[in-house]
Amino acid sequence: MKLTSIIFLTLISMGVYWNTLPNQFVAGDRQFILRNPQIGSFDTVTSAFTADYWGKLGGESFIYYRPVTIFSHFIDYSLYGLNPGGHHFSNMVFHALVTLLVFQLFLYLCKPRVLIPLIGASLFALHPVHTHSVSYIMGRTDILAALFFLGGFILLIRATEHQAQRYTTLTAVGACLCYLVALLCKEIAVTLPLIFILYWFFWPSENP
Repeated sequence: MKLTSIIFLTLISMGVYWNTLPNQFVAGDRQFILRNPQIGSFDTVTSAFTADYWGKLGGESFIYYRPVTIFSHFIDYSLYGLNPGGHHFSNMVFHALVTLLVFQLFLYLCKPRVLIPLIGASLFALHPVHTHSVSYIMGRTDILAALFFLGGFILLIRATEHQAQRYTTLTAVGACLCYLVALLCKEIAVTLPLIFILYWFFWPSENP
């Protein structure tokens, strides 16, 4: 049942945005990717940790601190060049991964049931609120932040469920790394500790 659910969620989360593959670069995609002479330079990726990246490209000067997102565009350019279909495909893959993490989170919250997590993750995958983030290549910063945010949250839950000290420590370290990467995708990830504290205090635990 779980494997079938994973396959189903992968298919619907990517299938619903399959029509974005023929789309071209639009709006900020043109400046950030299409007309960006620095996109293929790894030095650009490293400088994104300290520089006003958006301002350097001639846009309105503000602190665009998304170094991991910038790195993802660098990888896409290395794989697909300036073929917009490849960049859109990456967004679809990221959306599918986030959907699967939502499914895993619901499994933890609703165990041992599978149907409710499947319905919840399906609604997440198909909800139109994600259209901007998935269809707009530059919108992937939200998807990437959600990916590592959820990964960190799930690892924190796992750390509290296991009694083995070594396993708990490794899981907690993994959660901290996910949290750091999520922050490097988008600053909204700063809320992860608060969300986990609320979970810890208000969600019933199976541990004595």
